[in-house]
Amino acid sequence: DHVLSWYERSHDQNVLFLSYEQLQAGNRGLILRIAKFIGVEYHRELVEDIALIEKVLYLTSFENMKKSLRKEAPNKKEY
Repeated sequence: DHVLSWYERSHDQNVLFLSYEQLQAGNRGLILRIAKFIGVEYHRELVEDIALIEKVLYLTSFENMKKSLRKEAPNKKEY
């Protein structure tokens, strides 16, 4: 129900509706879409700087976030 109520607003200009699966895929197009939603200047910067978008893709990958979590909270139980 909660997701459905937000889905009804998914076409509003101030809502960026993403699925878990899209986030998990972590592709370049999705990063650019998020950047454009935040502000066209961020989108432009990522388009013009290939190294920057590669860095964003790496830092936001689930594998990197898992590694960071293990480093920051070594005793945290993984599910």
